[in-house]
Amino acid sequence: EGTPEENTLMMRTVCQFFGYSSIGVMPITSNTKKLFFEKQIPFQFMPGDPGVFGGTGNVQFDVPLPKTPVPIVWEEVDKGYYNDQKIVIPNKANWVLTMTMPLPEDRFKRSLGWSCDASSMIAYPQVAFNGGRVQTFLKALGYQGLGGDMAMWGPGGAFGVMSGLSEQGRVANEISPKYGSATKGSNRLVCDLPMVPTKPIDAGIHKFCETCGICTTVCPSNAIQVGPPQWSNNRWDNTPGYLGYRLNWGRCVICTNCETYCPFFNMTNGSLIHNVVRSTVAATTVFNS
Repeated sequence: EGTPEENTLMMRTVCQFFGYSSIGVMPITSNTKKLFFEKQIPFQFMPGDPGVFGGTGNVQFDVPLPKTPVPIVWEEVDKGYYNDQKIVIPNKANWVLTMTMPLPEDRFKRSLGWSCDASSMIAYPQVAFNGGRVQTFLKALGYQGLGGDMAMWGPGGAFGVMSGLSEQGRVANEISPKYGSATKGSNRLVCDLPMVPTKPIDAGIHKFCETCGICTTVCPSNAIQVGPPQWSNNRWDNTPGYLGYRLNWGRCVICTNCETYCPFFNMTNGSLIHNVVRSTVAATTVFNS
């Protein structure tokens, strides 16, 4: 076993080799455990999904799946497992590895077009497959990577923000200083491989969203929250307990206008002004409107 620094560098290299764009590490503490769901169903998308809990062999596929969500608990065990009573995380698994998936640039050139949905949704199977690959890599080294999908453990944005990959934007999404809104994530794996935590960032993005609001003007279904961040979750399918933005998922038509028009959106041949905004937003509010 290498040092936590060496392990972090190794996992960053491996994850980027498998296709992820950015990598973070969040320590599991009594405080960050609050981000985890109280209950969940293993194989949330479908049985056999390679990115869901134990998809590469941490648990057996023939374990009967609970029909209703079961509690997520931490216990003094060697390996994670689930049954019809609970999902168990070993106490020694003290790190959450977070990863974002880059989206095809072509999708943003066709916002509201028929091809947009396909190039956007391709990220979901990619996240599942790549999560399984990272799990397999960890297993070959004798370690565990539990989870591996975008619906596991808790809200993805929370893990991405707390591991320093991004800040929350008005669309209730993650916005990265480097990749803007052009990622899906964050995927997350609970690991027992010692790594160095990456700290949350303040790049001025969340503050910028308070006075920008461009996304609210281009949303065809008025699904995006208008006004300042709120504590209220407004809908049953939104996460409570934090001051921030939430989307009306019932209205969202998945057109990606909000991401395409976002000043932080990044393309390799993108507008120069977007680069200027990203580099100055933490120091000045001159571009906030």
